[in-house]
Amino acid sequence: MPVALFIGLGPALDVSEEDLRKTFSPICEVVAIRMRGACAFMDVPNDQDANECIAKLNGTYINKSRLNVQLSREKRDRRDEPRAMGRGGRDEGRRDEPRREDNRDRGRRHAAPPGSL
Repeated sequence: MPVALFIGLGPALDVSEEDLRKTFSPICEVVAIRMRGACAFMDVPNDQDANECIAKLNGTYINKSRLNVQLSREKRDRRDEPRAMGRGGRDEGRRDEPRREDNRDRGRRHAAPPGSL
């Protein structure tokens, strides 16, 4: 079963899929590569190949980009797990709680100047 690697490409963004394939293929077979902005996800055949890629290539450079190679976090089956937060933002799911007013303490923060009352 393929193992997914996360590859952080650093701020230099001058790494192509072909660059990654040329760098990783001498170590192991590259099953698939998915580029995502400043990172990539690469599938390799097994745990042994994944660990060898991490040991040999983490911290090395392609062009001006320093590679951060690590095991990718496993995708969770989201159908079985309750979501901590909904799509509507951080207050989603807390609709039964009263909202605090933003200006609740403003009157107490600034004392009136002496003699103005």
